[in-house]
Amino acid sequence: MICVSALEALRIKRVMRRDKIDKEAVESRLKKQWTDEEREKKSDFIIQNTTERLMPQILEIDSILRQILDNNNI
Repeated sequence: MICVSALEALRIKRVMRRDKIDKEAVESRLKKQWTDEEREKKSDFIIQNTTERLMPQILEIDSILRQILDNNNI
């Protein structure tokens, strides 16, 4: 499982822009979801969604998963 995470303030801003809703509506949605800590505990990999670091993290996970597949002859 891969968890993609971003700072809460950034997530709120993105959802407000995407869904054209106010901050309170976004916060209400967030309260119904797992916390970052809960998601991260259940994840095999965690990607911090910042523009400058996103691709290197994806490439690293891709490399690890390809190694696992190769080692298991899948």
